[in-house]
Amino acid sequence: MLLKPKLLKPHNSVRRINLKKPGGDVRLFSLGQGIWVMDKRQVRGTRLYRLAAAIGVIALGLALRRFGYDLGLTFPVVKYGGSVLWGAMVFLLAGALSGARTKSRLVIVAIVIAVAVEFFRLVHAPEIDAFRLTLPGQLLLGRVFSLWNIIAYIAGIMLAWVAEMAVAKRVNEARAPAS
Repeated sequence: MLLKPKLLKPHNSVRRINLKKPGGDVRLFSLGQGIWVMDKRQVRGTRLYRLAAAIGVIALGLALRRFGYDLGLTFPVVKYGGSVLWGAMVFLLAGALSGARTKSRLVIVAIVIAVAVEFFRLVHAPEIDAFRLTLPGQLLLGRVFSLWNIIAYIAGIMLAWVAEMAVAKRVNEARAPAS
C-alpha cells in the first residue's frame, strides 16, 4: 500500500526510522518541517530521480566541455563549471546508489569520494597514466591535482544538496494535507 506522506508532528532534526508493516517496510523521514511517511516505492522513486538528475548533469557537463568555448565562455567558467557539475554528479550518483540516506550523510559521502578521486591524481602508474590520457580517463580521473578542483567539487555537492532540498520541500508542500 502506497502511503501518502503526511505531517505527523513538528520535528527539527534529520532522522530516518524503519518500521515493519504487513504490507511492506515503511520509512519515516524528517525534512526539517516535520516527519513524512514514505514506503519503498517512494524511496525507489527518489533513487530514480537522482539517477535521472545525474544523467542530466553528465549531459550538461559534456555539453559545457564540448561547446563552452564556442559559446564564448571563459576558461575558468568551462574548467570550474565542469568541476562544479562533476561534484553535483557525485552527490546524485552516491544518493542513487545508496538509496534513502539522510542528506547530511550523503553530502559527507560525496565530499569524501570527490576528495579521494582528486588525491588519487597524485598516484602515478603507467596503466593509470595511460587511462588518464583517454577521454573517459580525463572525465573520470582527471590528470592534474588541484586544490581549486576540490573547492569546486564541494561547491557542486552543496548546490546539488540545496537543489534537492528545495525540490523535496516543494513536493512535500504539494502532498501535505491542507490544514
